[in-house]
Amino acid sequence: MDLAYVRLTAESTGDAIKQKDVFHLVVVKSTVVPGTTEDVYDRSWSKDDQYVVRDA
Repeated sequence: MDLAYVRLTAESTGDAIKQKDVFHLVVVKSTVVPGTTEDVYDRSWSKDDQYVVRDA
């Protein structure tokens, strides 16, 4: 499964949020296999100090 578009979205979202000083809530609605979004965002944002990833 090609997840390039999911990874690109996670990286660009993370880059935009890093520049802000306030809390942001990011809701991702996707048709990928459950757990995939959490895994991709967790890896993309793991270098940030404050983040929470939950897959509903």
